[in-house]
Amino acid sequence: MGLGIYYKDMCVWQSSYSIFGEFREMLILVSGRDVSEIDYDEYKLQGMWIECPEEPLDILFAHSDCDGFIMPWLGAKLADRLEKLLTDISDDWHEATWGLINGLKQASEDFALLEFA
Repeated sequence: MGLGIYYKDMCVWQSSYSIFGEFREMLILVSGRDVSEIDYDEYKLQGMWIECPEEPLDILFAHSDCDGFIMPWLGAKLADRLEKLLTDISDDWHEATWGLINGLKQASEDFALLEFA
């Protein structure tokens, strides 16, 4: 069993929790984000943001691994931010990152949630 992120019935991310953790750590490194500045409150763990954080990657960094969602309006901002980092992301992560970006964009365009399960 592991982490799955879904747009409708389409899986846009499937991995173990530890691989997803490695993905987030890689994003922290390439973005230069100081994780001590991230707000990890109980609502944001589930994806319930009132406004987009200044750093859209915080949506992933503060999210629970096993449940919750990414709202469509946040998904579009997160997809844009991930695209800007692609040149800094190692080739090992490109396919998975593109899958997540495409799922975020599709969910955003359809005003649908991207769900963690």
